[in-house]
Amino acid sequence: MSTKNKKIIIVSGLVLVFLIVLLIAIPSFVPSRTTTSKLSCRNQLLMLNNAVSKWAEAEAATNGTEITIEQVRPYFPGYVRGDVRCPDGGKYRLVVGQTPQCSLDGPLHSCPNAESPIRP
Repeated sequence: MSTKNKKIIIVSGLVLVFLIVLLIAIPSFVPSRTTTSKLSCRNQLLMLNNAVSKWAEAEAATNGTEITIEQVRPYFPGYVRGDVRCPDGGKYRLVVGQTPQCSLDGPLHSCPNAESPIRP
C-alpha cells in the first residue's frame, strides 16, 4: 500500500470520528438552549416585578394601573441594556398590584415566588 493511500485512509478515519462526535454532541445542545431562553424570560419577569414596585412607589400609582416597560425602564438594574422581551416571542403585561405576566404559558414563563408589587 502506498503512502498516499495510507494518508487517505487516515484522513477518512479522522473525518468519520469527527462526524460521530458531532452526531453525539449536537442533540445535547438543543434542549439546553431552550431551557436557557425560558429561564431568561423568568429572570426578566423577576426584574420587571422589582421595577414595577419601585415605579409604583415613586409615582404613587394605585393598584390596577397598567404600565409599559418604558415607564419602568429607569428602575432596571444598571446591567440591563437593549430590549426587555421574552426570548420565545411572548409579550409582557405589567399591572401595579399584580406580578408581571408573559403571554406564553408554563412555569418557566411565570414570575416565581415573587410578591406582587402591592402598595399599602
